[in-house]
Amino acid sequence: MTPDVATPDALADHRLASLPSRPTDRPSILVVDDDDDTRAVLAYMLTSAGLAVLEAPDGATALHLARTAPISAVVLDIILPDRTGYDVCRELRETVDRTIPIVLVTALSSIMENGSWVLAGADAYLVKPVRRAALIAHVVR
Repeated sequence: MTPDVATPDALADHRLASLPSRPTDRPSILVVDDDDDTRAVLAYMLTSAGLAVLEAPDGATALHLARTAPISAVVLDIILPDRTGYDVCRELRETVDRTIPIVLVTALSSIMENGSWVLAGADAYLVKPVRRAALIAHVVR
């Protein structure tokens, strides 16, 4: 007999299966990235998994949406045109919600080594290109 092996995508699908079936009950994930293509790919990964998504191209829009719309997690690029993702993360923690998962996404693999993502208050970071299973694992709890 061969033991069952749980793939990352299978684990992500298992987490998604526990979500309520009505779309209005599903988490709204705020995706913040100034690159339209990257933001679209991240949003697609989440919406194709049945999650609701709000999108923001910059920090100011992200903070506005976080203050005015119910969100359950944030996927946040570090390099934004108007401020850093670190600044947005700190402000979200200070003024919006200290408990929502915030996942920083970056092409800069060096942030793991310097710990700046932890100091900003993020729960995790993912290096681009982001894998669907890892993204879902961090935003669906």
